[in-house]
Amino acid sequence: MVYEGGVLEKLGRCEEALESYRKALKLKPEYNEAKKALKKLEKSNRTAQQSYKKQRITDTQTKN
Repeated sequence: MVYEGGVLEKLGRCEEALESYRKALKLKPEYNEAKKALKKLEKSNRTAQQSYKKQRITDTQTKN
């Protein structure tokens, strides 16, 4: 499932990739590769969401 998650991530299907990593960890909680991939993608998603929010605020302020 980790390889599946990696493929989904490369295809831009991040939510599905996250779910795949989580499934892998349910089956094998000590799977370090899955832990690292999940942590990396979660961090990347948080950063992207923060950037999106900042851009929306800037766009809103510019329109007013």
